[in-house]
Amino acid sequence: MNFSELRSAISAHVNRNFTDAQLVLFVSLAEDEIRNDVRVRVQLNAATGTTTDNYIPAPLDLMEVRSLTMGQTLMRYTEPGQFTDMVDAQQRGAYTILGDYIYVTEPVGTDYELVYWSAFERLAADIDTNWLLTNAANVYLFAGCKHAAVFMKDVESVQGYEALYRQAVSALNSREGAAMIGGQM
Repeated sequence: MNFSELRSAISAHVNRNFTDAQLVLFVSLAEDEIRNDVRVRVQLNAATGTTTDNYIPAPLDLMEVRSLTMGQTLMRYTEPGQFTDMVDAQQRGAYTILGDYIYVTEPVGTDYELVYWSAFERLAADIDTNWLLTNAANVYLFAGCKHAAVFMKDVESVQGYEALYRQAVSALNSREGAAMIGGQM
């Protein structure tokens, strides 16, 4: 399935014709929701390097840090206010995130490995697709239909599509979670 086919499927499922701009909006809203809910193996990425300052530039597709290792130390996330206190006290082993930067307590010149959850590419061109649309199109479809139902002010359909979306996400995350720890694929 591609972006064009997804928009057509949303219209067919809710049995209503929408403008292309409306369908693009429904998919965009669905993608925002999916970013918060779906975590699958293909979203895990790693960035490595050596610090040249007291921060690491966050990858552009960063959604959530899974782990940050500097040297041999597994770093722990600290709230920005506490992080400043730790820096002042010259404590090590912590990081915080401010804007597009991951600030660290380790010395400049320390090697790091950042493992993080990345976002799926947003759909833009008619022929666009991504891993999620190829492997779990129902997640996109039900989220898009839910947003179409919200637009139509159809409360019953919103609730139905929300339930279908939640079931699809739960099944996908469970399957992928099991695969990440050596369960069934």
